[in-house]
Amino acid sequence: MDLSSSNISNNSNNNTSPLSLRAVFLDRDGVINLPIIKNNLPFSPGNLNEFIFCDGIVETIREIKNRNYLVIVVTNQPDVARGIKVKDEIEKIHQYIKKHTLVDEIYCCYHDNKDNCDCRKPKVGLFLQAQQHFSSQRSQCSQCSQINFNESYMVGDRKSDMLVGRKLFLKNIFINYNYHEPAPSITDYDYIIETTNANTNTNHLKQILNFVI
Repeated sequence: MDLSSSNISNNSNNNTSPLSLRAVFLDRDGVINLPIIKNNLPFSPGNLNEFIFCDGIVETIREIKNRNYLVIVVTNQPDVARGIKVKDEIEKIHQYIKKHTLVDEIYCCYHDNKDNCDCRKPKVGLFLQAQQHFSSQRSQCSQCSQINFNESYMVGDRKSDMLVGRKLFLKNIFINYNYHEPAPSITDYDYIIETTNANTNTNHLKQILNFVI
């Protein structure tokens, strides 16, 4: 499958089609689960013992589903390629997420930057995989059953999430934890959720529902 950006399909001529699929794409760490914070930088849990759901995210996902969106998790987990974390443990986390939420699917890139893959955000490969998967499942009419990126959302807490959202013409929701790293430009997102601490549960993720309509 060619994952180049030239193959992005937005269904821009079919925005009002009742058969068009809409999705809310969620980053994992900082959206689904609490990140592990060191020196005000976010790190991923390496196993289920370190995994904690963010407050309110299970209910938020349920309500997003009630609004007739797919809920798809897209996550970079490069520590597997770096030999820091074990892929089997990451996949156990993903099975746990799917068991305890209404998430439709989880797409994960295990590569590091130097691998030059097509799937590591801010590249679009994971999103095109999702579009192809749900298109083939839903209808023989692929033109009207693809995920319509123009009517979909990206929710994330890092610059790469906002950059990939812009490439795909998604509506971007930035969760600002004020990490000590380059932040997205104000032009990179459409909505912002301000919060003070990424590893403290404050129920701020329910604010997503103010924007997903």
